Amino acid sequence: MRRLGILWCLFALPLYCSGCETEAYVVSNPPLLVVGTDLLDFGLIPVDFTASRTVQLANAGQQALDFESLKIESGGEVFILAPSDTTILGGQSMNLSISFTPSQDRVYEGTIKLISNSQDKSETVIALRGQGDLAVLCEDCSSPPESDCADENTLTVYLENGECVEGICRYEPQTLVCPHGCLNGACLPAPDAGHNAVLAVDSGPEIDTRIVDAGHSSNTPQAETPFDAGVDEHTYAGFFTMLRLALTDDGACAALWQDPDRRVACWGQSDTLGQGDTWVEDSNVPKIIPDFTGVNRLVAGAHHVCATKDDNRLWCWGRNDYGELGDGTTETQRSPTPVEVLAWPVKEFALGRNFTCAIVLPDGVQPEVHCWGQGDAGQLGQGSSSNSTTPQKVLGLPEDGELYELKAGDAHACVVYGQEKLYCWGQNQQAECMVANPGNLSTSQHVYADGDYTYLNQIDLGGNHGCLLHEDEQVRCWGSNGYGQVTLAPGYSSSYANPVTPDGLEDESMLGLATGGRHSCAIKTDRTIHCWGHNAHGACGSGAANNLLSQAPRPVVAPPNTDWYRIYTGKNHTCAADADHQVYCWGSNGYGQLGIGTDEANRFVPTPVTW
Repeated sequence: MRRLGILWCLFALPLYCSGCETEAYVVSNPPLLVVGTDLLDFGLIPVDFTASRTVQLANAGQQALDFESLKIESGGEVFILAPSDTTILGGQSMNLSISFTPSQDRVYEGTIKLISNSQDKSETVIALRGQGDLAVLCEDCSSPPESDCADENTLTVYLENGECVEGICRYEPQTLVCPHGCLNGACLPAPDAGHNAVLAVDSGPEIDTRIVDAGHSSNTPQAETPFDAGVDEHTYAGFFTMLRLALTDDGACAALWQDPDRRVACWGQSDTLGQGDTWVEDSNVPKIIPDFTGVNRLVAGAHHVCATKDDNRLWCWGRNDYGELGDGTTETQRSPTPVEVLAWPVKEFALGRNFTCAIVLPDGVQPEVHCWGQGDAGQLGQGSSSNSTTPQKVLGLPEDGELYELKAGDAHACVVYGQEKLYCWGQNQQAECMVANPGNLSTSQHVYADGDYTYLNQIDLGGNHGCLLHEDEQVRCWGSNGYGQVTLAPGYSSSYANPVTPDGLEDESMLGLATGGRHSCAIKTDRTIHCWGHNAHGACGSGAANNLLSQAPRPVVAPPNTDWYRIYTGKNHTCAADADHQVYCWGSNGYGQLGIGTDEANRFVPTPVTW
């Protein structure tokens, strides 16, 4: 039995019950109600299968309701009524369970007749219906439905193998939190430490009708001064809004918010501005890349940037000393240049300090990881320490199954396989790849034991450390800890092979994270940002008073009433976006990488990026 809840308002307050229209009630013989409908239709059921359904009966009166007769009146050869209670107390309900087992390929009909002590003992009739089908509706249940977004921050995925129930393949759904948004059946990956800020994982732009400008600030609030503490005032024409950011060591690039042409604007060090050979100066304000449109994914390395368009073709620009741009040369490219040698569709990609990796589909179906650029630490995963200006297949990965999130640090990379296994390769002198014995890995290695946790919601790689989020929303970090970027817990060591939760965050739930060159940040469920690690340049955003070489987790000093939604980290600077996609940056500013209109002085608290 269960208490009725909104059922009472059907009678007591029919003119004022705003929620009553959410369910239908068939008033057969007051106070007896049949909740939902007086026709129970089983639909198409395979012959000789048994399907079960329920009908809810409710007592809208205050006195107990007794049934003198409750039985299948017709259709009893295929419809069976399970034993049930014969009394419904006042204001409560009960479920009738009915099963249907068709024996022939035809339509069946039946009725349930109820006689109770309601009023004059008149009858209540519930119609039954169902159809038998000789066709076998399911044989192989190994093709689950595609993942889909339940809402803007929730992804629904399905187990690989389903179960045949009533002749239909049923798949168990699993809900995953997408801290950086859900779009077209995929979580939008978060950026990492300036090496892998992915704009999207599908082939189209993210759309949100809350902001209607095109990345400019004409429709956003005006600000006379930045939010700052102890720095000089500066007049701003307006805030800069963006869809996604990608931070290099000394700069940043952003996809413009709601720009119909899907352009990119960059600022900071000149090599990664994408302005062409005529532009040789750094820029302390965003500058739109000319003649480069239709971008749907954006990723930054230490000194180079790559993007894809709707055709999943890769374009890169910036420094190219080791062939990391994949254009077959070692010449710096100051404009986006297509990666001609990569002939396959790109599913996802990651950029390290001087190398690039991508999940590609050589046969259009089975994904592989290919890397190119500097390989001295084995970061290309090809079994050697050689450089390469062309893509090389990473060795040691499973030959089948799904590859998900791909990330790159200074000289190592990791990929999530099957959402629960982690494979890493490259530099491992400070346990960057979660291997305790120092030594580089020139081929990929399964570094996370089966059953440690279930789903990996997010991973992120910094310069020589990394962090991850499991479905328990706990942040855990590993690798180099020279500046407390892993933890400052009592007895902390210089490096960690096994992920640990930073001291002070053991009981905190996180929505997303980003790992910088030597610091780490995470967004809590209350939409505040906490950072820890190297803070000599203000990359942790906790104010000038905390200008420390090693900082324990502290909240970023945010403007009043700010809810943070995205966090991005570079080598010594950090940027974040609020609920209105307005961008703030803080930390090192020697190249104008904060985008605040000046390249003077570090900033120790969030300062708005401006045009």
